[in-house]
Amino acid sequence: MVRPVLLLLLVLIASDIAAKARLIISYESKENPPYYMGVGPQVSADYPGISVELINEIALKLGVEVIYRRTPWQRGLFMLSNNHIDAIFHASYNEERRNIGYYPMKDGVIDASRSIMPQSYFFYVKKPAPFSWSGQNFSSIKERIGAVIGYAVVDLLREKQVDVVEVRSQVIGLRMLQYGRINGFAGLENMVDLQLQKHPDEFTDIEKITPPIMTKNYYLLFSKRFYRENTELAERIWDQMKVFRENGRYQEIANKYKDKLN
Repeated sequence: MVRPVLLLLLVLIASDIAAKARLIISYESKENPPYYMGVGPQVSADYPGISVELINEIALKLGVEVIYRRTPWQRGLFMLSNNHIDAIFHASYNEERRNIGYYPMKDGVIDASRSIMPQSYFFYVKKPAPFSWSGQNFSSIKERIGAVIGYAVVDLLREKQVDVVEVRSQVIGLRMLQYGRINGFAGLENMVDLQLQKHPDEFTDIEKITPPIMTKNYYLLFSKRFYRENTELAERIWDQMKVFRENGRYQEIANKYKDKLN
């Protein structure tokens, strides 16, 4: 016979397990070191990346179970828009994405203090550079520029009347640049620099030109359904991102990857 106290304990444990929130998060199946490491569907246990470790620690603190789904970026956005996942990172802010999900907001304005981190886009060209870049004068760029489909820089370049060729990956864009099919490539610094390091013999004539095209903050973007049903939890997760940065824990996680990437 089960004693009443033991029965109550079992009920409480079962209730706690049942009440534990589950969060299904998508992020890209390509590498973006040090923010997320490795390729394909797997998530490294030892070095998953700064952003993954940040989310894992916040989830542990808040008692949330996290399940990761690594997919191509555009597929992840589609899954978010159809509520097949609960959140996606890293999502920079734009109005189109705001139509399919929720960003951290404050007084109707995007709250950068609760972002995950900033990243910069740069132009990459084949030497000698076919155009100069001051950081502002897009009208001087008459050439065809490659960029990964669905990335924020595509919309910016098109707004500035730049001829954009969308590609599926950084490697494809760099190969098109190397063989003269495009005149420049606009990409996230960490991701493109990684490919240049991995393929030094193939991309011998490609260089990054400064200053950056733009620097944007990147966020954990929640699906509309998850946010409506778990508003308090979503806000607490964003709040903790700010806390971790202010109390130094984010930098401690980042320091772990310095030697790993050198």
